[in-house]
Amino acid sequence: MTNLTQEDIVNSTRTVLQGLEALKMEHVTIEENLERNKKFLEPDEMVLFDEKLDIIRKNMDNLSLAIDEAHIMIQLVRYMQMLETENQKLKSTNKSLAQEGEWMRNELYYYREKIKEANQKNAELEEENKHLAFLNTIKDLDIDRRIDEKASTPLEPLADLGFGPEEEDYPQPSASTAQNSMTASNFEAPSRARTLQGLVNQYAKNGQYEVAIPLCKQGIEEMREGGIHDHEDMAMMLNTLALLYSNMNKHKEAINHLNEALEIREKVYGESNIVVAGTLNNLAVLYGKRRRYKDAEPLCRRALDIKKDCFGDDHPEIAKQLNNLGLLCLSQGKFDEAEECYSRALQIYESACGPDDPNVAKTKNNLSAAYQKQGKNKEAEQIYKQFLTKAYEKDFGRISDTKKCIWQIAEEREDKHSRGEHLDTEELIDAVKIVNSSMMSTMKNLANVFRAQNKYQAADTLDDVVRRAKRSRKSHVVRVSGLEIRLVHECEPVREVQGVRMPLIRDSTPRAFTYSIRRAFLRSVPRKERAGCWEGGSEAGFREQTVRWAFLWER
Repeated sequence: MTNLTQEDIVNSTRTVLQGLEALKMEHVTIEENLERNKKFLEPDEMVLFDEKLDIIRKNMDNLSLAIDEAHIMIQLVRYMQMLETENQKLKSTNKSLAQEGEWMRNELYYYREKIKEANQKNAELEEENKHLAFLNTIKDLDIDRRIDEKASTPLEPLADLGFGPEEEDYPQPSASTAQNSMTASNFEAPSRARTLQGLVNQYAKNGQYEVAIPLCKQGIEEMREGGIHDHEDMAMMLNTLALLYSNMNKHKEAINHLNEALEIREKVYGESNIVVAGTLNNLAVLYGKRRRYKDAEPLCRRALDIKKDCFGDDHPEIAKQLNNLGLLCLSQGKFDEAEECYSRALQIYESACGPDDPNVAKTKNNLSAAYQKQGKNKEAEQIYKQFLTKAYEKDFGRISDTKKCIWQIAEEREDKHSRGEHLDTEELIDAVKIVNSSMMSTMKNLANVFRAQNKYQAADTLDDVVRRAKRSRKSHVVRVSGLEIRLVHECEPVREVQGVRMPLIRDSTPRAFTYSIRRAFLRSVPRKERAGCWEGGSEAGFREQTVRWAFLWER
């Protein structure tokens, strides 16, 4: 049976309704006829008459009910048709609204991107405006020799590029050397280029790399447009640009610019000049930061050969380069060569600078790392113990039966543990007092050596003391106007007030800044817990332009 549409149902219902109404009219006619014939009936016929009349009336009631239901059905169908029409209208409206919403989302995304680009462009224009304003303030000034010398000074040595304990730290060529290169090239670098170099240095020292880099590129482009290519000023600018990129961890770009600087310096000074050696070392450092040790090693060896030709075999600069070469070898798993480099560097430092030179301690630390890599734990242990002993005796005097270094305490606890004796925790608390920040890294390394020798209790002792020492030196941070002022404690442990460490602070601070620190710090401690005063005896000291202040807390 096929499905009927609403229109078919309505038509069928109307047809049935007409039939029902006609049938009802017939029943009405029959009822009227019966009523007229009633008076002519005999008494014994009245019973049959009443039954007929009841049947007709029941049929009429049923017909009336059916007619009413037919009318209701017709009204219901019409109402459903009206709802369907309304539903279609709502669907159409909903579809239109969805399309409009999608269009508005697209428009919103488009304008957000436009705003983002506009903000970025605005920031660039603001920086450029600051730069142009600064240039405007100096354009009428006389660029004298002192500014030229300042411009020719490097931004800073490329030690920050390095990965070893001692990186290249050479000054740039002197004024006389640069003059010789200019004479050989038959031209002079424009004073504007040197002025730009000075500006780049100032911006970079302030951490404004987004200004310094475009300015540096501008100086390089101007020199190239002026026909200045193989000149020390060009190499210096490229070297500075490499340093800026390295500070932003863009080592690939830094390597490219430093390679250009190397080519220029090789042409200007020759391939065996000490300036070339410095650039070679810095380039090796950059390769090392990118873990390209195989590319860095030949550069480092070439720099070492040049330095040997310039300084001889026993100069501290040779030891510096050997330290860098040793680290490269260590990173490539060439532990024997690394040990040889560090041993030779140690000999040079001890003979040229004496056993107490800081570079001796650094080189010994590197040598002990090479020993550890080769499994020579006894040799590494001896060096670490020497370093800790020297650091202890520098602060607390010579070692005796009553005054013991931290490594001696660790070994004694190892012996007690092996004999099953009780280990006192108070001993670790006292040991923290004889540990300073310079000893902690060596203590960690010695703990690793002990652990490799199965001296686990001694290793755990050193690690525990380091952890306790770090906790006792934690700094308290006060946030003032978006800045973090770190109050560092580097002396004895001090009491804690409601979980906040109160270190002894001595510093010179501008007045307004000191007021802000004072307010922020006093807010963190209840008045009843404060047991100190401002240095100078009263708060009147804060009225000075610069004050020297301290918190004095109950111990």
